[in-house]
Amino acid sequence: MSGCFRLDVGHRRLSVPEAEREVERTIKRLRGLPGPQVLKIVHGRGRGPTGGIIRAAVREVLATMPDLLRVIPGERYGRFDPDTQEMRTACGHFPDSDLDRGNEGITLVWVK
Repeated sequence: MSGCFRLDVGHRRLSVPEAEREVERTIKRLRGLPGPQVLKIVHGRGRGPTGGIIRAAVREVLATMPDLLRVIPGERYGRFDPDTQEMRTACGHFPDSDLDRGNEGITLVWVK
């Protein structure tokens, strides 16, 4: 059975290493579930002179696992994106207020 899960690492005042560990732990747990899973990671856009540090760190961690998952940046997450279409077909067309919003403060992970 497929599922859609949410992980917020951007609003909890986590350090970069804590956010990375949280993402890794969550993906490991989801890989143990049957069927494909979707994880929406809320990391925020970032602001100020160091804006986007958590977002960049999360996406770097995800880039180290290409055989285990597919990453869809929030800015691409939309009905006309081929990866989004494929993921939503495989995992179900669940309601999602971020679809087609170009939200760079999220990243979707299709855990296979």
